[in-house]
Amino acid sequence: MNDNGRLDFMTNEDKHLIAAAAGDVPMNVLCETLLEELIAITVCYVGRANSGLYNARGHHHAVRQIGEQLRATGGIRLMQAVAYRLHYRGHEAHFDGLAYAWNGIGDWQA
Repeated sequence: MNDNGRLDFMTNEDKHLIAAAAGDVPMNVLCETLLEELIAITVCYVGRANSGLYNARGHHHAVRQIGEQLRATGGIRLMQAVAYRLHYRGHEAHFDGLAYAWNGIGDWQA
């Protein structure tokens, strides 16, 4: 249970990732670069499903590629760290879309 008397199902590693994201602790250059690309994509292209940038499932090709690169580099934990950063850097409205776009990459499930 947490301090409020509620069940807490988050692991300590999850709590650490969220705290680092909320505190905007710097990540390595690759992660920061990929995060900036994700922000640019989500701000510029969300909602343009007919633009040719999306696959048949509605996943943005470049967003999927970034997810694959993060998974190959650091697995699901690195994907989570970058996703939390997207949320805490003011793009929480795009967090669900990112989770959906990354569905099926490694162990990621939306």
